[in-house]
Amino acid sequence: MKQYQCYTTNRQMPKVVKYWDKILRKTQLFFPWQAALAAVEYHVPMVQQELSLSKKEARDMVWSAFCDAITGDVNSAFFPEYDDLCQMVTDDTMPIFTMAMTVGVDIHAGYSEREAIEEFKIWLAEDPRNGVFGNYRINSDLSVQQVR
Repeated sequence: MKQYQCYTTNRQMPKVVKYWDKILRKTQLFFPWQAALAAVEYHVPMVQQELSLSKKEARDMVWSAFCDAITGDVNSAFFPEYDDLCQMVTDDTMPIFTMAMTVGVDIHAGYSEREAIEEFKIWLAEDPRNGVFGNYRINSDLSVQQVR
């Protein structure tokens, strides 16, 4: 009988997917995220074949389109998948979700994880309202606090 093995991120995934897996694994959004990941990855072979790309190039293209959806491009091919994921976000997961998606887009754009997190911290510091999501706030140390 095969022993249960915990989930590990596919080593071939882009850095952004590895980052999202790492962050969302610790939340109730992990399973909805896995559904979104599978829906996006489903298109990789089709894009690869249609555009005569390598698998890596096709994967980069589909994740770029997903990142476009995150930044508000409703015409992105993956806006429905992102919108479905957003529907699963609750008030208490909104801060971590927003931070993860924002940092992830920067990682996909070429920033290191550390640089992307620093950019997010700069954005937080620009306006005290930037880190407030309903009854929750992201502090400068990236901890989430419930506020009244």
